Amino acid sequence: MVVALLLVTHPGIGPAVCRAADYILGQSAVSVPCIEVAGEQVADQAIRQWIGNVTESGLILTDLYGATPHNVACRAVTAVDSVQVLAGLNLPMLLRILNYVHEAADAAALYDIARAGARRGIQ
Repeated sequence: MVVALLLVTHPGIGPAVCRAADYILGQSAVSVPCIEVAGEQVADQAIRQWIGNVTESGLILTDLYGATPHNVACRAVTAVDSVQVLAGLNLPMLLRILNYVHEAADAAALYDIARAGARRGIQ
């Protein structure tokens, strides 16, 4: 199973973290979609559309807990058990996810991998 991944951030943050991951991993493109939240309604619609395309499970990473991107993402997944939201996006978290996304059994497992990567990245 491949867990679908989405970044929901303030403008500029998601693409910047993806560019840094590209550079570090030596890939031509990290194919992680990013929704930059400038307006709640547009972001909500885009997140719900992404959720509608998730075939098995998904993980949404947001930049700041309690900020607009996180709140919009949480509202969008309220009734969707197969998609989880994790706040505190940072580069170590994303790198860990990209290295283990194909090994995660589901979104819950990838959530744990992401949290571990984030914690280890700030020691």
